[in-house]
Amino acid sequence: MVKLEEDMGSSTWHHYLKKFGFGKKTGVTLPSENPGTLSFSNSTTQATTAYGQGVNVTVMQMLQAMSAVSNNGVMLKPRIISKTVAANGTVTKYGKQTEGRIIKSSTAKDVRKAMVQVVQSDIGTGGAYKMDGVDVGVKTGTAQIAGNNGYLTGASNYIFSVAGMVPSKNPKYLLYITMKQPQNYTKSAEEMMAEIFKPLITRALALDAASMMRRIRPPLRTRPALRWWQ
Repeated sequence: MVKLEEDMGSSTWHHYLKKFGFGKKTGVTLPSENPGTLSFSNSTTQATTAYGQGVNVTVMQMLQAMSAVSNNGVMLKPRIISKTVAANGTVTKYGKQTEGRIIKSSTAKDVRKAMVQVVQSDIGTGGAYKMDGVDVGVKTGTAQIAGNNGYLTGASNYIFSVAGMVPSKNPKYLLYITMKQPQNYTKSAEEMMAEIFKPLITRALALDAASMMRRIRPPLRTRPALRWWQ
């Protein structure tokens, strides 16, 4: 990753870190949002950001950045609600807002193909997220945790994560899960998170299918009710 950063050039790499929204607030309507941090003051920090050190991000920032991959290069702004209804019945809808095109559509599609290989390949790190009949692609993550005297050590002192897109060819859902310092290792971190990931994806797809059926179902033909004296 450092070699790629050096080939790209630090200015280009820094440009894309900022373009993806790292180091600044997303503007989501939640109190006390943190902008995270982005260390880029010298050649060492420039290099370490290539593999994730020197960068602190929030869940919202990560979701926003990953949306550029799921949305064919156009990054979406996160929001909590889709609409509000006032006491007088006035409806205010909050439509989709974007941060513009971040990467080419072809680049986003290539990344999603790689995410499928993470699940399907024998050497992929995301085999635990494989679901029968579901086109799923994921990016797994393992982040060290900084302490007072350097990074913490030990098998549990990590933040494990997974970002999944379903269906990968044309994503409707982006799910991001993090797990910090698990204490009871009865199975691998991926298997533990998959126990959350799979039911949520299954439920989302079921709700989507039900919504689709309601939209395409033909209206029922009704007949006038018979009066009792007839």
